[in-house]
Amino acid sequence: MHIACRAVIGILTLIAFVVLLLPHLAAAGGAPVTPNAANWVPCGDAFPGCELAVVQGDPSKGPSDLFVRVPRSSVFPKHWHTSAEHIVGVSGQMLINVEGGESFYLTPGMYFYLPGRAVHSARCDVPCVIFVGLDQPADTTLVK
Repeated sequence: MHIACRAVIGILTLIAFVVLLLPHLAAAGGAPVTPNAANWVPCGDAFPGCELAVVQGDPSKGPSDLFVRVPRSSVFPKHWHTSAEHIVGVSGQMLINVEGGESFYLTPGMYFYLPGRAVHSARCDVPCVIFVGLDQPADTTLVK
């Protein structure tokens, strides 16, 4: 009888853990976000037509993750960012040109690491969505 009582207490403790604590642990990790459900805002005057959606962090203060949506026939002129960029193609294809490097098409599922202060430009001939992870606050410096 004593063993059965311990088993019941153990099961009740486990249930209490699952019901009370587990939802808080799951919430601490955030929720999944898709580009379709993201909150889009304009990228700014330097990149007309471009939109971004912050999915994690605060790009004005520190590390963050963003979706960037670019309409067809859009061009990003030469520029650089203080932060390194971790870029993943989500949809469409983006032609990326890195100064002193080669040009290539970023396609869905492809990852590209761009070091901070690397001068680059880009173009989307079709609508594009990319995911960008930043290590530092977001900034953009145009290059003439």
